[in-house]
Amino acid sequence: MSATSTNANGTSTATATATTTAVAIPKWDKNADMSFIDLDTFDQILEMDDEGDNSFSKGIVVGFVEQAQQTLVEMEKLLKEKYLDQLSSRGHFLKGSSATLGLVRIRDACEKIQHYGAMKDEDGMKDLPSQDEALDRISKIVDQLKEEYKTIRSYFIYRYGDLEEP
Repeated sequence: MSATSTNANGTSTATATATTTAVAIPKWDKNADMSFIDLDTFDQILEMDDEGDNSFSKGIVVGFVEQAQQTLVEMEKLLKEKYLDQLSSRGHFLKGSSATLGLVRIRDACEKIQHYGAMKDEDGMKDLPSQDEALDRISKIVDQLKEEYKTIRSYFIYRYGDLEEP
């Protein structure tokens, strides 16, 4: 389970299970670039909420945020252990759940991890020359995912007020 607190300058800090570290979540900028999310897809989730009650969509979002945080921790461990097949599997897993919410940049990054973990290029067409090349590419994508995680978490805190189970 995670908790969120906000300091005086508006920065939220999320803490999760003992296996994760605190992540500083910046306050959402209402003028921010929204290219991280396909709003048409996310709106389909919002349409399932009852009028005046967003607990359905919030439950999906909270589940995804917790799942993404745990998956990132797992990916970092798998990178250190050089388990490409499991990295590919975790990429596939997070790709599907991010696509459900319309989180296109996370979805696309996870698809690359899925391919790199299978020793293929980002399109899944050509073989990569070495395991080290695949691990290096995955490491860079995981770093990008961490930044994307901060963005989506900030947006969802702005949208829902908190990310505790409804």
